Amino acid sequence: MTKRAASLVIGLWLLAVVTSASAEGAWVLWKVASKTDPKAPLVWKTYTFYSSQWDPVAAYDTSRACEEKKSTAESDESKALLRGERDKDRKGLITSYLFQCLADTVDPRGPKGK
Repeated sequence: MTKRAASLVIGLWLLAVVTSASAEGAWVLWKVASKTDPKAPLVWKTYTFYSSQWDPVAAYDTSRACEEKKSTAESDESKALLRGERDKDRKGLITSYLFQCLADTVDPRGPKGK
């Protein structure tokens, strides 16, 4: 085996170890608000997300548990939007939410200032 092949094998092994280790840590379900015009056709809809406005919803022991709750949250959000349960702001825009599961070591709000 050449040095290059050995390095590749070791690199892939390390990647597998790191990936499996991170999958076992805590997971956080995050949400971020978005403003959109309910009158706009779906293909014209634009969503504005602000990274500083991500809020943690809950923490879970596994990625799977987090993804299950994310699916439920997205379903509930879709039902609320379809039933017209979201109030419009002064500009006629409604607020909807995007949900994301991330490892507890990742903060979608970006790095903290010192």
